Amino acid sequence: MKRYLDLLIVVLLLCGSLFYVYGESEPETIAGLIKRPSNRDYGYDWPYYLYVPERLAGPGGGVPLLVVPNNTGWMYDDFSIHDQAALKEMERIGQPFGDLLGIPVLIPSSRAPRTP
Repeated sequence: MKRYLDLLIVVLLLCGSLFYVYGESEPETIAGLIKRPSNRDYGYDWPYYLYVPERLAGPGGGVPLLVVPNNTGWMYDDFSIHDQAALKEMERIGQPFGDLLGIPVLIPSSRAPRTP
């Protein structure tokens, strides 16, 4: 039991916040890693990576969504560095935790520019 509690604490500390997404109907099955482009009309200023595991765990129509922050720890003007970091974070943390917990994982490709 302590192992599971330790794992839960690590997940919460490393991965940020848990949000709940509620759907009224069953969505089409989309499994795997998806990169979505930015769309300011819908409030997405930056592209993001979304991983949906083959098996989703969720009661009724609601499935939790794990949002993992993208933080390289450095400021770069080259957006591709932040995008690559988001993809690596998804491969290193997002996909394994998504599969383990049976939930989708989202990691934004936001940038931290060196120059304003």
